[in-house]
Formats: sequence, structure tokens, C-alpha cells
Amino acid sequence: RVNNQRDLKNYAASGVLRLIEPIGGTGRNVTIDNHFTSVPLANSLLVNHRLTTIGTIRKNKPQIPQELLDVKNRPVKSSMFAYGEDSDENPNKYLLVSYVPKRNKDVLLLLTLHDDSKINDETGDAFKPEVITDYNLTKGGVDVVDKMKSEYSTARFSNRWPYTVFYGLLNISTINSQIIYRENTNNIITRRQFISELSKLLVMPHLYRRSQIPGLLYLLSQKIRNITGERPTPNRDQATQAKVRCEFCPLRNNRVFFSSRGFQNETSEEETFSSEILDEEFSVFR
Repeated sequence: RVNNQRDLKNYAASGVLRLIEPIGGTGRNVTIDNHFTSVPLANSLLVNHRLTTIGTIRKNKPQIPQELLDVKNRPVKSSMFAYGEDSDENPNKYLLVSYVPKRNKDVLLLLTLHDDSKINDETGDAFKPEVITDYNLTKGGVDVVDKMKSEYSTARFSNRWPYTVFYGLLNISTINSQIIYRENTNNIITRRQFISELSKLLVMPHLYRRSQIPGLLYLLSQKIRNITGERPTPNRDQATQAKVRCEFCPLRNNRVFFSSRGFQNETSEEETFSSEILDEEFSVFR
């Protein structure tokens, strides 16, 4: 539980540190959103885990110089760079970049990937720094995942945060499971097909279990068996012959049938209900 702003900062940093545990010490680069980006976290990833960092950073961070935040008098498409004061006792091997894409608006980035302040010539008149283009190239994975989650989402509107968290985890798990399935089987199918088959496999055990409930309505159990393809399994030890009335026909009709009560899963339609009742009930599902 997050009680104050300080706990929120620690919570964000600890979440990143947990996620990078499998790749710690591999020399890879980590692209981070501005909710998680901070100078202490970037230094920790570089010094303790040998991982470089690049990400947008919020303007309320104390390590950002005031010169980078003042954009009123800066020309559009201009860039300003600031380097951390690095020392053996206090390593600060990071670079801060402030880029002004529009009037009175800037984009702040923090990185330890490199300390190059070059402008990318391929951006033309935009005069974007290479830091901006590197960030746009590496952040694509997050954008792709967000797009995939929105196209086929399990989420439903709810004001309860546990539901929102659960739906988010379910959306991510469908993406990850399809990646694992594709790598293990080399079978490439559309995301729609994969989710459809996955949902059937997840619900089948529940349908099998529900179809075995003794007191389940006959028509409902029949519908479940039509979906699962399950064959009826008679319980012959408890089979008894009895003359019973149709439970749905009026008393004046006085329709009587022989029913094998011990054969609930094997009893035919005529042994359980009269033909008029069956025609009326099954017309609902046609």
C-alpha cells in the first residue's frame, strides 16, 4: 500500500528492479516510462546491474537543472543537454536532454545509454537529437502491446481496482502465452484464433464438472454435452425402473412414462418428458 509520495517513489523503483532481475549484468538497455524514470534508479541500474537506461522523465525531479525547464525564451526545435556530476564517491553518469517540439513545450529525457549530444540528420528540419530517435525506436514494444491489448481486450467497465488489475494481467497473459506457443510449436495463427481456442480450453474443465452435477436440468446438461462432445456415462448400480408422470404436463393430461431414474445421463427424451414439452423447450434453442 502506498501511503505517501516517498513510498510511491520507492514502489516504482522496486518494481523496475524486480522486473530486470532476469537480465541483470547482461549489458542491455532498458526503456522506461516517465512514471518510473529517476536519476537514482538510472544510476543503480548502471552501477549495480550493468544496464543502461533511456526514458522520459517528469519535470518535478530535483536533479533537473532550472535551465532545462525554462522554455519560454527558447526557439522551437532547439535542444539543450546537461550532464551529471560524476565522481568515484557519487557516480552520476547520465545525460539529460530537453527538446522543444512546439512553442512553450518541451520533452525531457534521461539516459545512461551514451553521452552523445549529436543531432540526427535524418530528422531533417525537426533537428531531433539522437537521444529522441533512440527512445522512439526502443519504446515500440510498449506501444505494440498497448495496441494489442486494446484490439482484443477482456476488460469490462468497473470502478473496483482489483477487477482492473485482474483484467490487465489477463490481457498481458494472453499476449505472453501466444508468444510462448509460437516459439514452441512454430505454428503462426492470428491473435483472434488463439484467444478463441484459449478461452475454450480454459472453460472446458468447468463445463465437464458442471455436466456431472446430479440435479442439473436435463436441457442444460444436454447443451453442455453438445459443446464438450461428452458421451453420457450411465450409473448402472443405481438403476431402477419406475412409473412416473411428466413433471411439466398439466394434471388433466395425466401423461405417464417409464423412467430409469438411475440412468440420468442415459435416459432418452421420451423417457423423461412428453413430446409436447420437448418440442416447446427445444424451440428456445433453435
